[in-house]
Amino acid sequence: MNCCHCEYWGLTQEDIDYGFDLGQLPTGKDHQPCRHPHVGKGSYNDESRLASDSLNSFESIFTGPFFGCKHYKDKRK
Repeated sequence: MNCCHCEYWGLTQEDIDYGFDLGQLPTGKDHQPCRHPHVGKGSYNDESRLASDSLNSFESIFTGPFFGCKHYKDKRK
């Protein structure tokens, strides 16, 4: 259970269409954004990110492929 197999981790086609690519990220494919709705983006007053398992930031939260968290959802199924 780690980010590299989680459906919330990594760039989406929408990100790529917007102009992001792995070459712009600090360590390329090994450092990608978490897209779980309780993680990153929004303001500190964003009600959807005020749960006890939330992590809020004005920027996206980036993690490495072997980071693990309670939001994990296997994308290989």
